[in-house]
Amino acid sequence: MKRESARGEEAPGSGPVDDREPAPIDRSALAVITGGDPAVERRLLTVFRKANDADAAALKEALARQDIAAITRASHGMMGASRLVGAAVLADICATIAQAGHAGDWGTITANQNALARELDRVTAYIDTLLVTARSGSIKPEP
Repeated sequence: MKRESARGEEAPGSGPVDDREPAPIDRSALAVITGGDPAVERRLLTVFRKANDADAAALKEALARQDIAAITRASHGMMGASRLVGAAVLADICATIAQAGHAGDWGTITANQNALARELDRVTAYIDTLLVTARSGSIKPEP
């Protein structure tokens, strides 16, 4: 399903996954806040992963209850945290949902649920891969 922005335009990252699709986290953005320190990066990603899982569960529950205020809060929080770690596509989806929540636009919220689930899966899998790689001692900062 294609993801649409609040303005009805196709949003970036809404097409099929292929090898040309960028990583779900921009490691260069992450390096800015970690100073390029791999240990700090691992700690930040670990904290983000745990908080994001909790926020995503809260958002899923709010969606099931159709609690627009909770949807707006959870998606806004996820947006900020995602931007911090360089997960721009996830942040954009959350921003669209938060904006739709403020506007009471259930159509846009509903239209973005699949994109949200897909990007959450991509971000989580990417973080898990980075953390496993880090534990093996082979994590290296990207140029």
